Amino acid sequence: MRGVEIARRAAPAAPLAEWAALSWRRAVAAGGGLLALVLGSLALGVAAALQPVPVLAGIAAALVVAWTLARPVRGAYLYALLVPLIVGMSRGLVVPVLRPNELLILALLGLVILRGTLGPADGRVRLGPFTAVDRAFGLLFVFGALVPLAVMLYRSGVPSAEDTFQLLSLLKYYLSYRLLLAVVPDEKAALRVAGVMLAASAVVASIGLLQLERLFGLHEWLATYYSAGQVREALEFRRATSTLGVWQALGAYLGVHAALAAALLLAPATPRRWRPWLVLILGLDIVGALATVSLTAVLALGLGLGLVAVMARRVGRLVVLASPVILLTFLLLAPALEERLTYQFASYGASGTLPVTWEYRWSNLVTVFWPAVQDHLLFGVAPSVSPELAWRFPENQAMYLLYQGGLLYVGAYFLFMGVVLRTTWRFLRRLDGPALAVGRAALIAWLLILVLGLFDPHLTMAGEADAAWALLALATGAAAHAGRE
Repeated sequence: MRGVEIARRAAPAAPLAEWAALSWRRAVAAGGGLLALVLGSLALGVAAALQPVPVLAGIAAALVVAWTLARPVRGAYLYALLVPLIVGMSRGLVVPVLRPNELLILALLGLVILRGTLGPADGRVRLGPFTAVDRAFGLLFVFGALVPLAVMLYRSGVPSAEDTFQLLSLLKYYLSYRLLLAVVPDEKAALRVAGVMLAASAVVASIGLLQLERLFGLHEWLATYYSAGQVREALEFRRATSTLGVWQALGAYLGVHAALAAALLLAPATPRRWRPWLVLILGLDIVGALATVSLTAVLALGLGLGLVAVMARRVGRLVVLASPVILLTFLLLAPALEERLTYQFASYGASGTLPVTWEYRWSNLVTVFWPAVQDHLLFGVAPSVSPELAWRFPENQAMYLLYQGGLLYVGAYFLFMGVVLRTTWRFLRRLDGPALAVGRAALIAWLLILVLGLFDPHLTMAGEADAAWALLALATGAAAHAGRE
């Protein structure tokens, strides 16, 4: 009995001992964590003192990764903001082989896969809806990438680096489309992405205007870090290329975003606090597009804004909004316009009746590209244009596709464009408010790719193609959400 009594008295000591042991383990863990934090901070400080730029870049990248993993839709915001600013940068500038925008797409894809596999069950990323566009793209990819590769291998050719980039260019845009569909959860987020796209377009337009006016040495900076030949030509001629690198791409890109800004302005449900900014962005995009001094910009603005006005039944209101901006633009760009007209009608080789570039375009199509493709009409010549051609830039989308993949590729292209336009048009029946404005901008973007393809290959043109796929993703997601409701 005495032993039992002693055991009962000692019993309360057991929980006390467990608590003491637990407290000791926590103290040791906290001390270890604190020590690790101190040592890590010291190591980081030494590394930053020795190599500040890589260390700071690594810290910023880690913070961005954590920020994006917490909410994947932030990846869509980053994509919408950064791609127009870096899309024209030279290949290999940041990492070997890749352009910065391609690196961004791969990084976002990796984060989405990581979140989808390891994230919480209630917050995992979903693939998003599949439509006829996906099936039509599959056909386009087969005849635009797989068949040309097989034909090249059959002809005992070895794909060059340029061939590889051309074969994968379609897949790059489609991946960005699926990424946006996966991470943008609802119409509210889609509207935010559209707002970020508009903000980025205003920055792109502003950079183009500073480049045109030769301010802050920006034209020289662009020629250093952006690879397109037209960026270096802009050192001599007063024409804006901005961060896209090609004036045709810039004119179409800003025309699409001017249409998006106008459509949101005319949508009655657009937040009132957005309207002053939309007016400012509309003006900047119009001026920036015309600063390219190209027919592409005039057609893109005319078709884009005209279609918005017709679809919204606000032709008079849009004319009132756009006319003063266009008039002011022509006054501001008078020197550049005069320089361009002089080149077109009075430069060496000009006949004085037609613009000299139109004559060059026709000669290029008839005497350079057609002889190259006429013996390879079914399967095309090669994925990338041979450097042996006298002029490496086709003046027509269909001619470029004939060269790359022949009639099979051309047929798949027109089928794909028909499916995209028909599908986007059907989306408009489900949408209203700001989502309807985004859907109209998506339809206009793809229609411009088709129409402007008469003069240049716009299907994979930097900046413009990215915007068209992004708007299509936003419209597809909004239509799917509306259908579920």
